[in-house]
Amino acid sequence: MARIFKTGAEYFPLDAHTDDRIRLIEAEHGLVAFAVIVRLWQKIYGGRGYYCEFDSDAKLMFSHEQALDIAKVDEIVSSAVRRGVFDGGLYDKFKILTSPEIQLQYLQIMSRRERVDLDERFLLIEIPEKIHNVYINGLNVNKKPQNADSGTQRKEKESKENQNIINKSKSNNAPFERGRAQRRNGVSNKNYSPKGFKNYTDTEEVDYNALEKKILNMMFE
Repeated sequence: MARIFKTGAEYFPLDAHTDDRIRLIEAEHGLVAFAVIVRLWQKIYGGRGYYCEFDSDAKLMFSHEQALDIAKVDEIVSSAVRRGVFDGGLYDKFKILTSPEIQLQYLQIMSRRERVDLDERFLLIEIPEKIHNVYINGLNVNKKPQNADSGTQRKEKESKENQNIINKSKSNNAPFERGRAQRRNGVSNKNYSPKGFKNYTDTEEVDYNALEKKILNMMFE
């Protein structure tokens, strides 16, 4: 069974000083506008975390829970969208409430979580490089492909280096191997000289078969 990761946040920060956008909405609709916006932030951060659906059914349910007229809620939300508290493009297209500030704040809140899943359609921000727990449509956005392949590349490099060592060893041992083969076949080669004695010249032909037998007899006496 696939593991389910929690999406909602346990808290969200509320600025001590209200910015001009909220103050203007309050000027239009009264203090109730501030309460509605804060409630919507709670709905966003506590639910999906970085957005919430706000279609006709969600709007009706929200108005009922807050004991407010749905027309009043609709007016306040429209003002908040117009003044940039919520993104107008995503609200018109998907009927969701979100903003770049909400999304960035959400990622900061969730920085200690093991995993944060986001829908690419709703994103308004670039994911900071320092954040590594974010998955967009199931893919980790800050996991670079070259990092993922670094282990394979390192193994391939080590394999090539080992093969070069083996090939070099075979090349250095080639004269000895030829000498062994010749002795096994009973062939004597007076021109053959092991690599370690290349500076010395044989004055007479050496019977390597006889020499090998002599050495073996001395070893087992």
